[in-house]
Amino acid sequence: MQKVKFGGNEYRVAFPALAICKLQDALGEIALSDIIIRLGQGKFDLKLWITVLWAGLLHEDSTLTFEDVTKIVDLKQNNEFMTSMAAVFKEFNESCEPFLVTRENSKNAKSPA
Repeated sequence: MQKVKFGGNEYRVAFPALAICKLQDALGEIALSDIIIRLGQGKFDLKLWITVLWAGLLHEDSTLTFEDVTKIVDLKQNNEFMTSMAAVFKEFNESCEPFLVTRENSKNAKSPA
């Protein structure tokens, strides 16, 4: 769990299974690896970033909406925003890592019995 700041307020971001499922639903059933690739491409997609942040905050308030999250993000506070979103990306990436297939872990994977 990462702590992030927006508008001077501190929030805890986490990506348990439900948050990841809700994120995939919101983005149209996109694969986790594709979300990570899109976040890391260098093209800034504000809607994508806020959607990821929304999913990461759901554990604190399951009634939170995308619109609610847009109200806590102050884009004028660029340093705070970029630092916090880097922490969100790190938390999301670490949460998804066990589910991502790489060449190395696919070689070592065993089929379910």
